[in-house]
Amino acid sequence: MNLDEILEDIKAGKLNSLSFETISKYSKDYLNRKLIKHQIYYKKKITPWGDDPKVEFEHLKELNRIDPNHIAKPYAIVRDKYKSHGYMMEYVKDKPLIYYINMFQIGKLKLSDYQGIYMILNDLINVTFNMHRNGVYHGDIHDENIIVDMKNLTFKLIDPLNSRDGRDPKIDDLKSIEFIIRSFYDPNKLFLYKSDEYKRVMENIGQLFNKLVTSYVVVYK
Repeated sequence: MNLDEILEDIKAGKLNSLSFETISKYSKDYLNRKLIKHQIYYKKKITPWGDDPKVEFEHLKELNRIDPNHIAKPYAIVRDKYKSHGYMMEYVKDKPLIYYINMFQIGKLKLSDYQGIYMILNDLINVTFNMHRNGVYHGDIHDENIIVDMKNLTFKLIDPLNSRDGRDPKIDDLKSIEFIIRSFYDPNKLFLYKSDEYKRVMENIGQLFNKLVTSYVVVYK
């Protein structure tokens, strides 16, 4: 099989594991071009911290099973006889949420995008509640792990992480979302925006805090 055939089988779900030697024989540039062509992202283990790629792969697979519309799809683990080198997953090509946070902070966020952010944040809370009700969590919800499709007002989560230091991962998920909401809720930034519509959207975003506080008290205590 050539590389195109291998990647087609991976994306079609016919191949969920492959050896590192299968792809290491190709140059980095050639492999990257083929991955882009097939809309596949190869996440490698490049740091000493974080989960083992196989653990993260299985974690992502379980999250995707529960909510395939909002969790990036994992395709195949890449391994050799001794260890996992990484895994291949759906390539999500839209902008990370941090892009919109930065635009908001400098007064350049369009009103339509700000309205979209409110809807996406509300959905993020609902998606997270649904994960928790099904006994799983993400563990690393932050502005670079939320890929936003503003055109369709939706998002996908990537790169989950297992619990650390005995903390409750469900509470950590919600605290992470609270931090994200605060990034878009800053009355001191309103002087950058001339329309009263921005104030109304900010008030709506502020109401999302109540949704989170209720969950802390009622759902997780």
